[in-house]
Amino acid sequence: MSDASLRARTTTEIVDAAFTLYRRDFQQYIMVGAIAYSPMIVFSLLTQGMTGTGQILVSVGAAVIGLVIATLVGAAVTRMGADVYLGGQADVGRTVAAVLPLVPMLIMGALLTMLMVVPGLILLIVPGVYLAIRLFALSQIIVLEKMGPVDAVTRSFELTKGRAGPVFLTLLLLYGLYFALSFGVTLAVALFGSPVLQTVVSSVLSIFCFPILGLAALVLYYDLRIRNEGFDVEHMAQSLDGSSYAPTI
Repeated sequence: MSDASLRARTTTEIVDAAFTLYRRDFQQYIMVGAIAYSPMIVFSLLTQGMTGTGQILVSVGAAVIGLVIATLVGAAVTRMGADVYLGGQADVGRTVAAVLPLVPMLIMGALLTMLMVVPGLILLIVPGVYLAIRLFALSQIIVLEKMGPVDAVTRSFELTKGRAGPVFLTLLLLYGLYFALSFGVTLAVALFGSPVLQTVVSSVLSIFCFPILGLAALVLYYDLRIRNEGFDVEHMAQSLDGSSYAPTI
């Protein structure tokens, strides 16, 4: 995408920009997802049919593996998408090398978000949803601004100040589309009654769809920076004076 496309956007334009980024480097995003999700697919297939204590251990193991995979893929999508959105090129090798050292901080950030959001969802749904909206940019901040999890929480609250409504509408549209597709596919696969097929299809769906969610969150993150901080003007000025720019502060 050109520098001219780095601008404030409406809700539908943010989602459209995410799909544009996805289509441009489709194979790169699929490669990242396939590499990351392959161990999870193998693990799920090998542990099919386990019961009792084994099933509990498998569930815990799957949750841990799933968290690490989602963290890694989300970070890779953020970094690679930012490179392209700011006028660079997608590079899987460079992206993975850049995000791997950040995985522990990203996992801490995800756990911190859960500790803040889940109690709000359990006690009263609205506070939990509100906190999730205010913290949506946590991973983008850790990856692109190299902040620690605690500082990233403060930064995310700063970025979303006064913009909770638009952020909510964007995320609602995005995840509404995703869950509608996921429900339809899951329902169709369930008709075959094969747990193995359900596991494979669910993983493939994640590989293909998860990058779009990450890219939309990325564009939304930059949209907030443009509106609050004039990031588009700053980036354009740095481009005009010939200085190199990476998607970090």
